[in-house]
Amino acid sequence: MGSIGFLKKFFSRVDINLHETNKQPKRVFTPRPHRIQLLSLHHVQFICKNPLIEDPIPLLNISTNGAGLMKNAISTLPAPGTLLQGDFDFNGERHPIEMRLIHNSGQVAGCAFQGDFSQIRDRIVRYFDLELSALKMTQVKPEMLQTEADGTPHWFLGTNNCELYLVSKEERVIRFNLSFFANYIEGGETIPTRFGQVVEDTRIDKPKAKGSALVLWEKALPEDLLNTACRFMENVLPLSSAHRIAILEKIKKSSPPNA
Repeated sequence: MGSIGFLKKFFSRVDINLHETNKQPKRVFTPRPHRIQLLSLHHVQFICKNPLIEDPIPLLNISTNGAGLMKNAISTLPAPGTLLQGDFDFNGERHPIEMRLIHNSGQVAGCAFQGDFSQIRDRIVRYFDLELSALKMTQVKPEMLQTEADGTPHWFLGTNNCELYLVSKEERVIRFNLSFFANYIEGGETIPTRFGQVVEDTRIDKPKAKGSALVLWEKALPEDLLNTACRFMENVLPLSSAHRIAILEKIKKSSPPNA
């Protein structure tokens, strides 16, 4: 089943018509691009050349039109409005970028891309395809789900055949199954965590049926798939923090120390 809608964040501004000053101002809503929360395993940082900042600056978040820099990593923070020129470093691959510092609040120095940033936008989309798919996950209305004897069901759907189904009792996750980019992971409180690849070839011996697809089970969870699952789960925004933590703990415990 495809996505039933895209997660949208909005910010608002007040638009005043000078010819209608006696009327209430109209509120205009503008869609905001999905903002990806970054983890240390992303290996993405900003190298500022003008003004010169000696050490690379880790990113806390990024979208297709701006980024949030880690304030604590900047010895002397430029004033809002300053144009920053430098490179984004995507795990050793550099791309030039100009950004204007818009605000600095809390731990984040928020910046907006300047000039023609179409190439960096395309690179962000390719690099963060996994996270963007997770950000587009939407939750199916609870009243549309069949009741479960062992708890409360939750179902999240997205693009690229991404899907998460879980049954919970308050903050506990009784059982879950997760599909993303042809990967499949399932487990629960009393269910061993296991993973495999979603396939369509019915000639494969002894797969487990999953709807109209099949799962070819694997013996161990590789480290790269563990990292991928963590990246994906961190960006399923409708999912509660408690349920996210419970699922990630089960997934991480299933990975051998030297996987």
